[in-house]
Amino acid sequence: MDILSMNGIGITKRTERKIHFERFILGWFICMVLHVATQSSLYAQQYDPAENEFPDFRIIDSNGKPFQKRDMLGKVVVMDFWATWCAPCIKSFPALIETEDNFKDIENVIFLFINTLEVVGRDGPFINNFLDKRGFDMQVYLDRPLAGEKSLSEALAITTLPQRIILDASGNIRYRGKGFSGSDEELINELTAKINKLLTD
Repeated sequence: MDILSMNGIGITKRTERKIHFERFILGWFICMVLHVATQSSLYAQQYDPAENEFPDFRIIDSNGKPFQKRDMLGKVVVMDFWATWCAPCIKSFPALIETEDNFKDIENVIFLFINTLEVVGRDGPFINNFLDKRGFDMQVYLDRPLAGEKSLSEALAITTLPQRIILDASGNIRYRGKGFSGSDEELINELTAKINKLLTD
């Protein structure tokens, strides 16, 4: 068997190939982690409004009252997509509610907490009870399309939660972000900066 010398240690060519392969796998894994981290950061950056007109939609509040695209035009809109089974969604609520409260005196800023991708059978009363038990006071909207219609999450290709979308006063998507880092302060600062920027644009 052919023997090579590396750092004074005899190894076979087969062992050398194994070492190279393991280094390749490690390098590939590191690159993938960096790619995901970069994409997550880019995902929250500003979008080109000309290419991000928000689709027509219809959602209902937990009491059955409809809310549509025309109801939000002229306002900066923060949409938070969540579900009862999503632990990070629930953990992010305090930061979102605090941010909403900070803008409560500005009429042209609204927050929509949109329950979507939900477990079958979890209707308005269930959602209200779920939030009441946890002490969350917020107006919730249900992403439950009529027969033959797409849900809002489908129209926006939302497959992971939590996910937040911020629209400008013309109804264009300007920011989009996924997940929750666990830091209330970080989320509050991020949303506040984005909202203030859109208010001054």
